[in-house]
Amino acid sequence: MKTIWIVSNAFAVVTTLVCMSYLWYACRRAERGSWPLISICVIGVTALISGLQFAYPELLAALRRDPDAVRSGELWRLVTALFVQPGGISQCIANGFLILAFVPAAERLYGKHVLVIYFASGLVGQIVNYLWDSGSGGSSTAIFGVMGSLLVYIIRNRKELLLPFAFIASAGLLTCIVMLLSRDGHGVGMMVGASVGSMLPLVRVIFRSKGTNTFPEPVAPPESIAG
Repeated sequence: MKTIWIVSNAFAVVTTLVCMSYLWYACRRAERGSWPLISICVIGVTALISGLQFAYPELLAALRRDPDAVRSGELWRLVTALFVQPGGISQCIANGFLILAFVPAAERLYGKHVLVIYFASGLVGQIVNYLWDSGSGGSSTAIFGVMGSLLVYIIRNRKELLLPFAFIASAGLLTCIVMLLSRDGHGVGMMVGASVGSMLPLVRVIFRSKGTNTFPEPVAPPESIAG
């Protein structure tokens, strides 16, 4: 089962990295955006709390997804569990890489709605992991939701993008099936992220012309005719 977990997660991450890299190349925002402030806030808060858990172990105990505490009514742990990494340094490094790689890229395409993707995926993932009695927290269910939204973005815009990447994105999303069958909460997060991302409005972007290295020139508005 551990082998299936490693292979399915690695395949999902690699396909998303490939698709994300292509999206950075193939499209740009129609309006020059500022810094990804939402991503900076989410990453900053997560990094701060995850760092403090090593200095103050009681913080981890207070925020992680404790089954007994959740059953006693501390439902807020299903959200706070997204900001701690009970797996220790290795989980911090892995989730740190993933959140830096994917969340700003998703904000570039979905704007402020990246928050909806992140927390919807994370919350549903934490609930399912609680029911499956799997782990006790971590940011990865939310991050995999963001990954799902990046993959579904390519499928939504497949007419504007190179067709092979639509197949790659579809293959990445199909990994959810393997994850769900192996009771991996990452698959839940990814499925929720893809579902939410398929319904959200998108930031207006300009697509690079297929087969060229240039973006189409924006069409200037017609000049008003003096009467």
